[in-house]
Amino acid sequence: MSSNGINLYANSSSCSGALIGPRHVLTAAHCVWEDGALLKVRVVPGQNGDGTSLSDIPFGTFWVSHYFLPKGWLNDPAPGNLRYDYAVLVLGEEPYLGWLGFDTSSYSSLKNVLHEATGYPGNFDEVQTFIGCDDSPLAVGTPPHFCFGYQYTQSAQLERVYTNELRSKHDAANGQSGSPIWKFSTQYVKGVLTKGSSSWTKITRIRTGVFDFICSAIAATPTQGIHGCY
Repeated sequence: MSSNGINLYANSSSCSGALIGPRHVLTAAHCVWEDGALLKVRVVPGQNGDGTSLSDIPFGTFWVSHYFLPKGWLNDPAPGNLRYDYAVLVLGEEPYLGWLGFDTSSYSSLKNVLHEATGYPGNFDEVQTFIGCDDSPLAVGTPPHFCFGYQYTQSAQLERVYTNELRSKHDAANGQSGSPIWKFSTQYVKGVLTKGSSSWTKITRIRTGVFDFICSAIAATPTQGIHGCY
C-alpha cells in the first residue's frame, strides 16, 4: 500500500498521504491545519473511485485520533514554509494493511534518481479551473474526464536537492499535497509533496529532524507495542 486519500467530509480527495506504520499516516501540514485550527479529516486507504459506492473504498474509511505537527509550521503556517510542511496522523483504528518505510538519504542517492509520486489529484486548480485527467478510468468518450478519487503514480528524477527541499518535474495538482515521494526499489519514502508550480514540484525532504519527528510521533502512539523507525 502506498497512498491514501485524505478527505474533508467529502467523497473526493482533498489531499494525499502514505501509511508509514500500522496506523500512522505521513502527509503535508497544510492538509490538516488551516486558519489556526485543525481540520477534522478521514483517511481512505487505496480509494478507487469517487466514494459513492462501497467498492470505491475497498478498505474502509478511518477517522484521525491524533495529529502531530511541527512547531515550525504552527508558528508560521505559510504556503512557502516547505521546511515544516509535514504532519503525522494517527488513525483511531488499524486498517491492517501494509505500509511504506521512510528514511533520510544522501545527496548522491537522491540527485537525478528516479522516484515515484503517488497520490490523488483533484479536479480543480487553486482558482477552481477544471483540470481533466486523460488517464482517468473514466476517460472514455467526450471530456471532461474526472480524476478525483483515483490513485496515480508517476516516476521522475529528483533534479534539485537542497537541505530541506527536493524539486522534480512530477505532475502535481490540488489533491496531491501530502503524496509520498518514494523509491520503488526500497519502498521507502524520501519526502512529502507540498507544492506544485509551472516550473517545479516542491517536496519537503525527510532529513534528520523530520525523521526524528516522525519516530517520536510513532513512539508516542504505538500500535500493539510496535513503534520505532521501520
